[in-house]
Amino acid sequence: MGETLADLASEVAFDLRMGCVTMIPSPRPAAALPTDAVQYQGASPRLVRELFRRLPDEARRGVFVDYGSGKGRGLLLAAEAGFQGLVGVEMDPELVADCRRNLDRRRLDARLCVEDAARFEIPSQPLAAFLYNPFTGPTLAEVAQRLAGHAERHPVWVVYVNPVGLDTFLRSGFTVRERVLRGGSAAGVVLRLDRVP
Repeated sequence: MGETLADLASEVAFDLRMGCVTMIPSPRPAAALPTDAVQYQGASPRLVRELFRRLPDEARRGVFVDYGSGKGRGLLLAAEAGFQGLVGVEMDPELVADCRRNLDRRRLDARLCVEDAARFEIPSQPLAAFLYNPFTGPTLAEVAQRLAGHAERHPVWVVYVNPVGLDTFLRSGFTVRERVLRGGSAAGVVLRLDRVP
């Protein structure tokens, strides 16, 4: 995110400590992306750690799915926070290759799916979904609907950084449980949809 000097320092320190490269934005021009995709940029480790701390312990026992996993920063932070099953969903094969290299450097095992997030089949178990504003429009609406449907059978938490499409989740039945503010607006939120008895 890099909005503050502290966030920038957090990003540099994260890459140095992890021995990987997640900070540099994708060189792919925006014109080469699908119309509702947002160009890759890694979320602030400082902010993500703060949001992860606000999740209940039970959220770490299910699967962690990073929608728009890019170079893997979200997956690396999830492993650091103790999440069990790690899944990255990314449609850009170049970013998936970068992600695999970064995960291999840390000897982390994650399932990486090169596909459109709107078509991703959610594993049948409790879920913590992570999004750093990876897409908007129809893709976001479909992902929100699929997560809402998943909540009929399993607990679902959503960690959404730079939540520009928050209304899409609210319309799908999610509620904001936690909010981290920066500069008076939400830098990230934790969402939950309670349907499982």
